[in-house]
Amino acid sequence: MNKIQLVYHDKESSRGGESPFDKVITAIVRNEDVSIVCPYIGMKYFERIIKLANYWRLITDVEEWICSHNKKERQKIKNFISEKSSSIHHYRGIHAKVIIGNSKAFIGSSNLTEKGITERVEMGVFIEEKELVVELQNWFRDLWDKSESINTQALD
Repeated sequence: MNKIQLVYHDKESSRGGESPFDKVITAIVRNEDVSIVCPYIGMKYFERIIKLANYWRLITDVEEWICSHNKKERQKIKNFISEKSSSIHHYRGIHAKVIIGNSKAFIGSSNLTEKGITERVEMGVFIEEKELVVELQNWFRDLWDKSESINTQALD
């Protein structure tokens, strides 16, 4: 079994078949404690994957996340952030797209949106090599410590 695998759309998935990105992300988050870094997030997709997890934390550029959506979606995002603020940190300028579970991780170019996961030409790496997953977990913890808790009053 490969410990590191490239993830990209093949002919079948690019014609509407199962997204290889969704397949590996689902494998990472299901019944796991998950650490996520991503600036651009679609609420529908994000809520689906975090429901699969036991526990999750997110580092994002809150300003970019909110500004990248229309007015209606912005309010949904603000409400979500307010409700889940203890699990979300703001890191200005973050652009990485990383999902880290207990024993698996994904690093890729795709945003966590339906379009990013299912439609765009993206590339990623699925990692099951223990040493690399531990290194990514440590990287996330360091970012978490350096990032800011959410000031929910400043969301508007």
